[in-house]
Amino acid sequence: MVEQNYPKKERLRKRADFTEIFNQGRKTYSSHLILFCRANGRQSVRIGITASRKVGTAVVRNQVKRLIKEYYRQHKSYFRVGIDYSLVVRKGFTLLPKKTAEDQLFSLLKKSNRRLS
Repeated sequence: MVEQNYPKKERLRKRADFTEIFNQGRKTYSSHLILFCRANGRQSVRIGITASRKVGTAVVRNQVKRLIKEYYRQHKSYFRVGIDYSLVVRKGFTLLPKKTAEDQLFSLLKKSNRRLS
């Protein structure tokens, strides 16, 4: 059984970590998301989510982040161990139905994992 939690050790929390991934990571695009990936030299996955004010109000941005965190929590097997992921949410993502948003996340991860192999 896969653990379905999201502990602090699996989160990107420091600005330096985010800027390192943005500068040195590999980008993968979709119409509403940008995924940055970079090897972290650890035996764990770390994930960070960025949503600017262009996405919406604070309530909307937090809803989007919660949706992505929940997706991660339920689908940890899609994320490769030893990789840091940083998701940047674009403007139209909030208008997507939940199923479409999850499908877009899945296809973005699949594309990214192919590029990392």
